[in-house]
Amino acid sequence: MSLQNLLQNNKIEKISSDIATAQTRLNKAYKLYHFVENNLSNIGNEEILYNQIYDSMRLACTAVLDLNGYRVKTSGPGHHMVTIKAAALLMENDLANEFKRIQRMRKNRNALEYGCYTDISSTELKQGIKDASGLLKRVAEMITKNEPNLLNII
Repeated sequence: MSLQNLLQNNKIEKISSDIATAQTRLNKAYKLYHFVENNLSNIGNEEILYNQIYDSMRLACTAVLDLNGYRVKTSGPGHHMVTIKAAALLMENDLANEFKRIQRMRKNRNALEYGCYTDISSTELKQGIKDASGLLKRVAEMITKNEPNLLNII
């Protein structure tokens, strides 16, 4: 699916690029990321940490859309999937393997949230943290490229 398909299928819409909002979302993404890093020693909280690291990446993906002047149109089912797909397309398959794993995390997170899936391994969590680190750094670079004086990551 292409960005044009997402537009034509009424999944996303074109809006004004908003670097400040992208920065705010990225700051929130970093807060979640740091929360996970600071709580890794809490055995038994893998599900919570997994959800938080997923949300960190989802916010970073939304920041990519903000930066490029797009918004996901629906708040209904599937909007996280569309957000991640659109961000991957906008980043022109930069971090392609990471985006595949993020989509897999989205499915696991849905199973945690809405199903009965409760088994998150430390390997899955560590991979999520590694992928989040790469994505957040890349989005920060994108913001800096567009507005060098704006970047203020917490």
